[in-house]
Order: sequence, then structure tokens, then C-alpha cells
Amino acid sequence: MSRNAVTDSCFPVADSGKATVDSDEDMEDLNEDMEDSDEDMMDVDEVSRDPDEETKDDKQLKRWRSIWLMTPNSEKLTIHGKNSRFCYAVTSMQGWRRTMEDKHAVQLHLGNNSRGSAFFAVFDGHGGNAVAEFARAFLHQTLCEDEEYARRAYPKALRNAFLKVDAKLSGVYGDMAVGSTANVALVTGKGRIYLANAGDSRAVLSNKGKAKTLSTDHKTSIPVEKARVEAADGYVWRGRVNNDLAMTRALGDFRYKQNMNLPPEKQIVTADPEVMEHEITEEDEFLILACDGIWDCLESQQVVDLVRLFVSQGKMLSKVCEDICQYCLAPHPIMGRGSDNMTLMVVALLHGRTPREWSEWVTERTVSRYGYDTPEMPPEIYSPAEVERMRPIFERVWHEIPAYEAKVRASQSQTEDDAASVLKIRIKIPGVNTLEPKSNDFKTRVQVHTIL
Repeated sequence: MSRNAVTDSCFPVADSGKATVDSDEDMEDLNEDMEDSDEDMMDVDEVSRDPDEETKDDKQLKRWRSIWLMTPNSEKLTIHGKNSRFCYAVTSMQGWRRTMEDKHAVQLHLGNNSRGSAFFAVFDGHGGNAVAEFARAFLHQTLCEDEEYARRAYPKALRNAFLKVDAKLSGVYGDMAVGSTANVALVTGKGRIYLANAGDSRAVLSNKGKAKTLSTDHKTSIPVEKARVEAADGYVWRGRVNNDLAMTRALGDFRYKQNMNLPPEKQIVTADPEVMEHEITEEDEFLILACDGIWDCLESQQVVDLVRLFVSQGKMLSKVCEDICQYCLAPHPIMGRGSDNMTLMVVALLHGRTPREWSEWVTERTVSRYGYDTPEMPPEIYSPAEVERMRPIFERVWHEIPAYEAKVRASQSQTEDDAASVLKIRIKIPGVNTLEPKSNDFKTRVQVHTIL
């Protein structure tokens, strides 16, 4: 395991200067963009204060404060490994978010047989990382224990595993607004990939440099997904399930799985995965699994292009994953993308080669333009003009957040001082001198003095 921090920025930033923007209009546009593009539920910390004193700007600042850090955490946790069939690397980066909710899992030897199946997965949590962590720890184990897995009925075994894990989760997190996507690649010893997906994480295969998507992003824009939501008495508003959840399939999120007259796969939100199959060929180069923090910034083909380009530059897979995550990181968190947690996994399909020989093979194909013609330069995610246009808004927000936090602290301090003040009530209770009842709301001492 290697733990690396990459501090250099990969995105273009314009020279400092002044831009003429209508801040109020841009703020309104930004709010709408955030509601449409942010894929996670946002739990806003409650503040002990009079709601009447909270302005519209205060509410927005509180919302942003609960989501974003003042500076991004660009430290990267990277692990890598290999066997005779695969070489992989996976990088996770918290980025601008206050919490890290992505998880991943790798089992190179899922069965007892060294030539058995391998398991690769990414999980994108929302409302916390509890469900993602549970799935990371138990999904592969549940899959191996399923009787359909022993029969090599892998699609059925994957569906069973997802639903069994979801059932276990309901007993622990049934009353909590927490959930996770799950994107799982089961690669059998006979060279077949079974890709099970619930949510908007994605798996992509590179075949001669051409991206082949192996999973569907489960969103309300897909007619069959929207139809299921509405048939279960849910609704879609602004692209979200019940104006809340950005995906239509997920582990957890049990408030959308309460209809006792419907099976799990018919609920408003279901953990029932969509399973796709792919038989590996000699032209298949690598497999990519990533959470939406990556896919919000880059198209499937663009990520494949970057992997090929960076490998052809002599970079190890761990460095490839780290550089792509860094490249996606937004210069400001209000860009509408690039501010989410990021997890990227690349699995090299060795075809009997060593990792070095695989890198040379991909490099030769990329340089000679074999198959898909890989661009020689990375795509531009954040144009200098866009960065400069958003800079005044970013500076305004980041200037106002500390002032807002000071305002909140002052309000909280005053509330606590008022609550902690000693209330002296003089009453006549023969034989009793002092009574100190407990309060669940504040550490309040109420002293009752008697007059004897």
C-alpha cells in the first residue's frame, strides 16, 4: 500500500484579474446547478438559533459550509496489487468534500482455486459512509456463500448477494437516511466479466482503446427507472427521486423501500442490480471502475484516453489513477463538478504478460494509433475563461463563510450563556433546601432556595 499526496495542480488556471459578472445572477444559477449536479444527499447541520434571524444568504452559506472544505484535501490513498491475470491500482481522494464517503474492495482470489474468480468493486456512499463500508466488508463474502455462486449461476448469485446485503442493512440502518451505490465486476477464471451495478457509479472497458460501457447509470432520466419509481407511488422532481435522491437504485435508503405490497425489485429505490456480461478478448486492455466524482468531469472515452496516454508516458498504474483524480479536481468547489469525492480503479488485463510487458503493449498500441486513435493531449475540463468567470463568486463565498461562522458561534455562545445562567426561585418547601433538576437540552442548573 502506498499513501501519496499530490499537491501540484493539473488544471489550467487563468492569470489573476478582474471579471465583470452579475454576482446575484451567478449565485442563483450556481444554486440551481448544484441542485441538479450534486449526486449526494446533503445533511445540513442544525444551528441553535432563531429561524427568523436566518437570512436567505445565511441558509445558503450554512449549506455550503456543511458540504465543502475551505481548501481541498488532495491527499490520495492508493493501493495496488497483482496476480498472474491482473494488475490493478485504485486511488481515493476526498477533495473539496468535508467527509469521505467512497469505498472500494478487491479480491484477486475470490474462491479457493487460484484460477478462480476475482472481485473488484467501488461504492459511493451518501448520507455518510456506513452503508458503503458495510458493502465493502460483506458483499463479496455474501456472494461466495450464495448457493447460486457454487452452481456458477453468476448473474443470479450477484442479484442474491446485493439483495441479501440490503436486507442485512435494513436491520441496522433502516431508520437512517443513508445509502450507497455499488458497482461490482466479477471476473471468472474462464475469462468472463459479470458487471453488477446499482446506482450511478460506472464500469468501462477499453477494447483497442475504444470505451465500452459495461453498466448503466441508474437515474430518473431512464424511462424504465422513472416508470418503476412512479409505479411504487414515488415521484420525480428536477431529476431526483422524491426531489431528494439523485439515483434510482442503491443499497440502503430504506425510506424508499417501505411498500410491503411490493417485492424489493419493485420499490421506489431498489438494490436489485442490473447485470451485464462480457467475454474478455485479446483486444481488451483494461477495465475501469469509478464513482461519479470522476464521471461528472470526464466522459467514458476520455477516461480511457487518459489511462492510455499516461501509460504511454511511462507512468505506473498507481500514478495514472492519482493523476486522473488530480486532473478532475476543481479549482473552486462551486464549478458544478470536480468537487465530489473521487475513486478510480484501473484493472489491467494481462493476457499472460507481466505488468511491464502489459505497459509496453499498451504503449505500442497507443503510439502506433492501433485501434482507437487516442488524443495526444488531455481534454480541457476547466477552461481559463470559466475559472476566471467563477473566481469572483468563489472569493465572495469564501470571504462570507468565516463571517457567517463567527455569527453562528456568537449566537450559540449567547444561547449557552442564557441556558447556563442560574435561575433562583424562592418558594416555601419545608425541610427542602436545594433542588437541582436535570435538563436534556442544556446543562442548566436551577437552584430552588427555600424560605424557612
